[in-house]
Amino acid sequence: MRIVWESDAEVATSSVAYTELRSAIGAASRDQRVPRRHVARLVQQLEDAWTRIVTFDVDEELARSGGEVADRHALEALDAIHLATALRLADPELTFVSWDARLRDAASDVGLAVVPA
Repeated sequence: MRIVWESDAEVATSSVAYTELRSAIGAASRDQRVPRRHVARLVQQLEDAWTRIVTFDVDEELARSGGEVADRHALEALDAIHLATALRLADPELTFVSWDARLRDAASDVGLAVVPA
């Protein structure tokens, strides 16, 4: 994943990714996978990286598109929002990056290039 953050490529995502990332940092700390003393640094790294990310707010159109994507690909709500966001971009050069195998499979099924995180 570091290669995504450190590359010159434009990174775009749904605005809900911020909440997911902060939640993941907190969960890693609570589960003792990340020492508590590193949490503030990780949050600051997220804040710094977030300024370089193009974000898309979840509006009515994206929410409805996400609902259709969720139905079609049996995805959880936020995963469907992420895929719907990628589809909204309609960029033939887009590479979809995700930790979730089901989400990567759905992205691949709709013709997106995918990379495991």
